[in-house]
Amino acid sequence: MFDPTPSNGLDEVEYVELYNASPYDFELSMLRLADSKTDHHLPVGVFSSGTYLILASGPIASDTSVYWFSEFPSLNNQGETLYIMSMDGDTIDFVAYTLESYIFSKKKNGGYSIEKLELLDTCITWRWHASLADEGGTPGRRNSVNDLREDALPPHLIKQEKLTSNLLELTYDEFINTTAVKVIQQANNRELIVSNKYGKLWILVDSLVFFALWIPS
Repeated sequence: MFDPTPSNGLDEVEYVELYNASPYDFELSMLRLADSKTDHHLPVGVFSSGTYLILASGPIASDTSVYWFSEFPSLNNQGETLYIMSMDGDTIDFVAYTLESYIFSKKKNGGYSIEKLELLDTCITWRWHASLADEGGTPGRRNSVNDLREDALPPHLIKQEKLTSNLLELTYDEFINTTAVKVIQQANNRELIVSNKYGKLWILVDSLVFFALWIPS
């Protein structure tokens, strides 16, 4: 969150959210937060594996540990590059953000954080998006935009099985979302009862004879 004003519900505090995707715990003070002008050692503390951590310029409500310190760098509202570095000066990760990172122009006036579309990706600028959370951000919990990541490949049918005379089970290699189910019902222009869970679809029709089904990508 580089421009927290005006607030949509969060504290008006600049913050950076970190996630430890490694299987190891880290001593936080062995890391550094840097921009083009400043380079600061992080406070003493443990950054546990599989957890979020918030670095902030002041106190902020969060679902996880928060470390705020006076040396927290002032984040440029127009954009800059932030680095998480080791004590040896190696770059662990970075974000090069700009106003274009919001994607939605109406959110560029402040009060919204930018979030990674995919948590485990490295910080590439075009994989960021303005938070969809009503309060403007999700400090310390799952990003609100995680479900927006583009899925370029359509679901692949692994198996189909006729369970009864009018019940068909289709198994795909990925989750079939609710929107796709509604499109299936509309596109086939017939009475279908479609339910889904994980990568399976169960389709109840009046007859399976000469039945053809269209699945959207």
